[in-house]
Amino acid sequence: YRWENPIRSIGVRGAELVPMDGCTQMSLYPEENLPTCTPRTISTRQELLRQIREIRETGVAYEEEESVPYIKCYATPVLDHYGVAIAAISIAMPIMKSQEETEKTRQALWEAKIQLESVLRALYH
Repeated sequence: YRWENPIRSIGVRGAELVPMDGCTQMSLYPEENLPTCTPRTISTRQELLRQIREIRETGVAYEEEESVPYIKCYATPVLDHYGVAIAAISIAMPIMKSQEETEKTRQALWEAKIQLESVLRALYH
């Protein structure tokens, strides 16, 4: 069994796309219609670019059932002391979690990102 998943359908991969310039993003997805893994996978380049803009605004990438049914994932890039994305952290959970539980989890993800970046700045600055 070989599992393949498009970069755009995973929260962490979405976080990786955000720092790329538009030309690089477009070269990865030259066609408007994109292959899908599930009925919820982003299927057009236009929708992908819209989601990338949203991720840039919020700092958090997400996906809900785009790669695995009943699972949602939130991710955020980890930036070095120059502001360059060097890694990403994510958390996956069942979609049945309440909005309150999901928000607490997203907040914990953001706090972990801030702490990790702080440690990295202290080590390399």
